[in-house]
Amino acid sequence: MVEQLVDVYLDAHADDGPRYTAERYERQLAAHMPREGWELVTARVDDELVGYVYGFPLGAATRWWDGIHEPVPDGFTDENGHRTFAVCELLVRRSWQRRGIARALHDRLLSTRREQRATLLVRPDNAAAQQA
Repeated sequence: MVEQLVDVYLDAHADDGPRYTAERYERQLAAHMPREGWELVTARVDDELVGYVYGFPLGAATRWWDGIHEPVPDGFTDENGHRTFAVCELLVRRSWQRRGIARALHDRLLSTRREQRATLLVRPDNAAAQQA
């Protein structure tokens, strides 16, 4: 299924620049998939993978919060493997965007989680994701 995940990733990021390569994303998946609590939710139409979301709980030694620029309250970045679920990717093929698929994927994934909160990193130029 990794090949299908990469195909959706490349389609969703087709206009986003040279950083979005199959090789880099395959390495990311290889690092993320074995993580404890890793979960994937997919959207299919007529057996075609049109989108997906995945993530995992942040462990105590996470580097997720490294580089945070805004001042945060004391304890905000403390993790224990049960506090924060990190949504790592939320992708929908370009031809299927703006149909509510991303919201449905997001809601389905988080409806099964037991963590206190969730986080998703969003590029500063992605206004639609920031509004969501």
